Amino acid sequence: MQNLEHKQKIFKTLLAVSPLLLLLAVEGALRLFNYGGNLSLVIEPAVDGKRVYALNSRVTRRYFTQKDITPAVATEQTFAKEKPAGT
Repeated sequence: MQNLEHKQKIFKTLLAVSPLLLLLAVEGALRLFNYGGNLSLVIEPAVDGKRVYALNSRVTRRYFTQKDITPAVATEQTFAKEKPAGT
């Protein structure tokens, strides 16, 4: 009788945790295969051989998935990654 109760507890625990494990597995697979691309707010491109910070033009796709309503991002502005002396 006690063995049956133990198995039931294990079964109920696995039953309760299995949706969470499934979501974690799907999230891990999506991140592993870089689904959706880089959606970071800031990227680090090289301009004239120097590393700079710039706004990612794709960052709005995180919130607006339809291409026809994606707002524009001001990507022309860049900031030096290493601050010059005196700033």
